[in-house]
Amino acid sequence: MGKTLRVFLCALVAMVAAGGVASVFTYLSELPLHVKLVDAHTMMVHPYEDRPLPAGLKDGDRIDLTVLDRDARAALVIDILQSKLPTGRHYDFAIIRDGAISHAAVTTAPFTLQSWDLFQSVISALTSLVVGIIAMLLLWRGRDAAAYGLTVWTLGDFPTVYFVSVGAPARTTDVLATYGIHEAFDFGYPNLGVAAMMSALPILIPLVIILMRRVRATGVQL
Repeated sequence: MGKTLRVFLCALVAMVAAGGVASVFTYLSELPLHVKLVDAHTMMVHPYEDRPLPAGLKDGDRIDLTVLDRDARAALVIDILQSKLPTGRHYDFAIIRDGAISHAAVTTAPFTLQSWDLFQSVISALTSLVVGIIAMLLLWRGRDAAAYGLTVWTLGDFPTVYFVSVGAPARTTDVLATYGIHEAFDFGYPNLGVAAMMSALPILIPLVIILMRRVRATGVQL
């Protein structure tokens, strides 16, 4: 593996690892309510123990998912996944109460990481950092074919991550394969899932070609 390619791949790994660490502490806001899925078209609103519901909402209100825009639906899914949202974002929810439909405006509220949430965030950040360090060590100190192979395998490794963590906590352990599957099948955005998987081709194709040439050259020497 040439030095220029090693530097490029290490820079790419460093950017991904830094992004993973930064994302854990960047979005520290959430919806000021908790929702539970009732069926494919409805969610039920519940308050947090330490704060009241926003104006216009009551415990037990139902949200009609069929009339929400894409951003509002995504915010509710993120709430179920216990992940975080940008501060000050506004969402309009269609509320069903006593057979009538009304609308309630909800704004994300900042919060401070405490106890278990802080522990999860620190673990997620350390996981991203350790994985990035291991990847760079493989690129610089591992055998060429092994380094290429592990890089390609990690980008497309679905079973390990899916069956061990399913991307938890809050999708911070997702790799490209599990991210694409979640977007396409769990969140109902097949276009985003396909786009995520296709984005790896400009990196995967050159890596596979170089790996095949290296393996072929090694076989000829043996």
